[in-house]
Amino acid sequence: MNSFSREDFILIISKTGSIKNKDFTGIDLSGLAISNLKFDNCIFDGDSFENTELVSIYFRNCSFKECKFISSTLEDVYFFSHCKLDNAIIKNSFFEHLVSHLSIASEIKISDSEFRNSTFIHASHQGSFLKNVKFNKCFFQMAFLCSSYFDNIKISNSIIENMDLSGSNIKNNFSIESCLYTGFDVKVFRNMGIKIKKIYRE
Repeated sequence: MNSFSREDFILIISKTGSIKNKDFTGIDLSGLAISNLKFDNCIFDGDSFENTELVSIYFRNCSFKECKFISSTLEDVYFFSHCKLDNAIIKNSFFEHLVSHLSIASEIKISDSEFRNSTFIHASHQGSFLKNVKFNKCFFQMAFLCSSYFDNIKISNSIIENMDLSGSNIKNNFSIESCLYTGFDVKVFRNMGIKIKKIYRE
């Protein structure tokens, strides 16, 4: 793969809706509005997405290691087929209709952010740090968050299937409210300090 600059990136996305095998490592993509694109096997490692708006974007087998999503908005964004977000930072950001399927995001740091109507299927986020994060109307299936740190987390009006939080550190408030669930032991979650209210087995 060849490396590209910010200017190269803007030119590339202005000409095509499908982008494959490009290396966008270390580019500052702050402040851009990016929409209606497909990226396949591309590298975004170390990129900054500060104040960036992503709408209707499809990422397949892409790498976002050590990226920064700060004050960003993502709507109808799809991370498929082993996208990697290891050590990425997400802060003050909003997600609507995010889909994370077979993605890997170990040691990801998420703070002061909200996810709505989003889906996490076979998503591995082990060893991660989450603080002041809300999940509303989300769907979790085989979500692995083992050995992670949670501080002030709320999951509401969601469906939770097989969520693994083993070995995690729960600080302050972690609540699961008005959700459907299957695949985990409510008693175990309560013993971890998670507050559970009005949840129902599927």
